[in-house]
Amino acid sequence: MEQLERTTLDYRHFELSFDFNNRHLLDFATLQSLAFLRKLGFLKIVNCFVGSEQHPGSDIAYSSSGQQQILCSLLSLVSSLSDGAVVLIDEPELSLHPTWQQLYFDILLASIAPFKNCHVIIATHSPLIVQRAQNAGAGVIRMGTNVREVDLKDERASVEDALLDIFETPITDSVEMASKIFDAVTEAEGGSKAERALALEKLKRLQHIYSGGPTRSDKDLAMINDAYRMLSED
Repeated sequence: MEQLERTTLDYRHFELSFDFNNRHLLDFATLQSLAFLRKLGFLKIVNCFVGSEQHPGSDIAYSSSGQQQILCSLLSLVSSLSDGAVVLIDEPELSLHPTWQQLYFDILLASIAPFKNCHVIIATHSPLIVQRAQNAGAGVIRMGTNVREVDLKDERASVEDALLDIFETPITDSVEMASKIFDAVTEAEGGSKAERALALEKLKRLQHIYSGGPTRSDKDLAMINDAYRMLSED
């Protein structure tokens, strides 16, 4: 009855509001039912308005393609989600402006919050999504020849951290790269033999990243080589 009270019937047209702010479980059950009827061809969505108590509803037909993509994908997700589900998401950053890539992980977490014990696996090439997920405590696994789990840092990771540590993509004239060289030299000069060996290993990895590919930077590579040579000769 509660759902019917919030549903207006005008011949063949229905209007239904969903309170996502209070995460009413019946709203999600109704949404799942409507999504199923739509898949069967019994329903057609004419308009979809999204708003809040502070902001009036706006028709997503006039939203950007990225906003529409996020909303449609997440509505599709919650309409079929249940407790204990495993969610697989492939490259959600496609067509998304960098701002929405930054917000995507938070929006995803808010969308699945009503459901318990769900596991989400995201395959992405977006350093913005990875950086936000890493700072939120999500596990990050770098795929490739050598599959490995990326260690979480005590401090918050930057987008440049994600590009270097996870995607192994060199950034020319990078402050982050210069900081990594400085940290390696400092650790080696003031540390034990084991710490010096670890610092040299970090510099070798930077050499590998900056020595190949279309984004090779001879200037940055020279800085890394100089630091490695200095520590090797001590």
